[in-house]
Amino acid sequence: MNLLHLFDLSLIARRDQIALEWEGAQFAFGEIENRSNRVAHALRARGLAKGDRLAVYLANRIELIDLYLACVKLGVIFVPINVLYRDREIAHITGDAEPRFVIREEDLPRLMSDAERASSERPDEDLDGDSPAAIIYTSGTTGASKGAVLTHNNFAANAVNLLTMWQISDRDRFLLALPLFHIHALGNGLHCWLASGCRMRLLERFDHRRALDEFDEFQPTLFFGVPTIYIRLLDMPPDAAREIGARMRLFVSGSAPLPANVFDRFRELFGHAILERYGMTETFMTLSNPYIGERRAGTVGFPLPAFPCASMTASCSCVDRMSLPATGGVRTPPPRPSPKAGSAPAIWRHVPTTVTTRCSAASPISSSPAASTSIPVRSKSYCSNNRAWPRPRSSECRTNCAEKSRSRSSSLRPSPNSMSMPSSATAASSLHRSKSRANSYASIRSPAPPSAKCRNISCDKECERLARGQRGVPAPVV
Repeated sequence: MNLLHLFDLSLIARRDQIALEWEGAQFAFGEIENRSNRVAHALRARGLAKGDRLAVYLANRIELIDLYLACVKLGVIFVPINVLYRDREIAHITGDAEPRFVIREEDLPRLMSDAERASSERPDEDLDGDSPAAIIYTSGTTGASKGAVLTHNNFAANAVNLLTMWQISDRDRFLLALPLFHIHALGNGLHCWLASGCRMRLLERFDHRRALDEFDEFQPTLFFGVPTIYIRLLDMPPDAAREIGARMRLFVSGSAPLPANVFDRFRELFGHAILERYGMTETFMTLSNPYIGERRAGTVGFPLPAFPCASMTASCSCVDRMSLPATGGVRTPPPRPSPKAGSAPAIWRHVPTTVTTRCSAASPISSSPAASTSIPVRSKSYCSNNRAWPRPRSSECRTNCAEKSRSRSSSLRPSPNSMSMPSSATAASSLHRSKSRANSYASIRSPAPPSAKCRNISCDKECERLARGQRGVPAPVV
C-alpha cells in the first residue's frame, strides 16, 4: 500500500467530478491525474528517479500540486522550501537535503511546456508504505531547521485519522489559504482533499481584504487556519459573519496557540467553536479537540488514535496516562492513579518520535510489525529517566528527594559577608572568593549520589536532577 491507493479513491473513482478551483478555472480529478502524470514523465526525462530529492521553492499554485503528485508517483522525495526564506536558509536546506534539482517559478514555463508533450499515462514505479514521500523542514525555533523524513504510511495514517475524527467527506467544500510548503496545508489540507474527494478552492495566500468575497463566492463548509487568520476574520461585519457561519461545518485552528479571547469572540460572531488541534512536522497531528462534544478554549483536546500521552507534574513525575483506543496492534499503557488532592497541577506534555526519522528504531510499544509501518506510534514522555512508562515514585522517595534538594540549596547559598565584601578587597581575599566560587561550581557539576533509601531507578535520576537544582523538563531522547 502507498499514497496512490488512497488518492485513487478520487483521482480515478471520481475522475469526472470537479476537484479544484484555482484562479477562476475548474479542474476535475481526472485532469489533476493527467497533469501530474505528464509532469512525472517530464521529471523522469530530466533524470529524476526513485529516491532522488526534488526541492520546490514555490508559492501556492496548481503546478505545485502537479509536482507533488508527480513525485509521489515516481518515488521522488518532495522537499518544499518556505517562500519567505532567503539565500542563507535555502542554502542550509539544499546543502542538507542534497536535492537533484531545485524548481523555482522561473523554471515552470519550460517544465510545463515539456509536460504538455509527455504521455498522460501514469508512470510505473514499485512503491510501498515505507517509501519516503517528503522531507519537510521544521521551523527551526531552537536552531537550524531539521529535515523530517515522512513516508507514504505517515501521510496516509494522518489523513485517515483526520477524515475519521473530523468527519471530512466528498460533500465538503474546502477553502485552503495556507502555504503548501508547510505540514499544515500539505499534510492536512492537500491529503484530506485528495483522500475525501471534496471540492477545494486553493488561494495563493490569505488576504483579509478578499476574505469576505472568497467566503461568499465559494461558500465553503471546511476551513483550516492559524490564529492570525482568525484574528483577521473577527473584523468581518456581524451580519456577513453569521451568514458565513450558517453555511460552515467546521473551522480548524493550529500551528500556534489560539488565544482564548479569540475563541470566545469568534463563537459569538460566527456561531462556531473553533476546533483547535496540536501537531508537529515530525509527527503530524497528535491531539485534537472533539468534533462532537465540548471544545474548550485554550486547550488542544485529546490524543488522536495511537498517540498515547502522559500527564506530568512540574517536577516531571508522570502521574496520569491518557489515550484513546489504539488500532493496528498498538498497546496502550495501563491506567495510572490520578494525582492526589493538593498536588502540583498536571501539565500535558507529549514528546512523540516518529518511525520516519532517519535513524529511528522499532517501536517500543508496538506489538506487531504492522503497527510500526501503519502509523507513527513511538512515544517517549518527559519523565525522570526518559523511559516510555516510568514507575511512580513512592512517598518515601519523594520525601528523600525534597530533603536532598533543600540540603543542596542551603549548602550553595552564599553567606551575607561574602555578599557585602568591599570593592577594595585584597588580592588574597579575591583569590579566596574565586576558589570558593570554583568549589561551588564544582559541587553543582558533581552532585552527591542519590540516597541509599531510593531503590527506584527512575527516582535516582530525579534525585540527581533535584540535587543539581535542575527542575526543568529534560530533553527527550530520540
